[in-house]
Amino acid sequence: MVIYVLGAAGAVSGFWLIVYRPEPDEEVPAGEGVYGRMVAWRAGLSAGTRLAWGYSLLLMGYHGAAWIGPEKYFGLKVPLERWWILVIGVVLGVVGSWAADWLERRNDERAGE
Repeated sequence: MVIYVLGAAGAVSGFWLIVYRPEPDEEVPAGEGVYGRMVAWRAGLSAGTRLAWGYSLLLMGYHGAAWIGPEKYFGLKVPLERWWILVIGVVLGVVGSWAADWLERRNDERAGE
């Protein structure tokens, strides 16, 4: 049951990252509490990073539920003995998108000097 809750939380979080599209000149105030900080963090990510992280959360949430769920509900899934391939792919996608954002910010800072 706990895996289903974690899988649903991952899927909802991934959807939350994917759906959000800020306006180019939108000012996001630093909110209070955990949700406010999460909204401010999400606004600082590029569209590509939000998509990579969102799809990764959706994918991990789905497979977490599929591995413990009945076979008839989840026909499409990575076999449990190959979980490490899924994790490596997700980690590479998330780290790669974060690194691309970091390099872009660094180049923008150097161009402004």
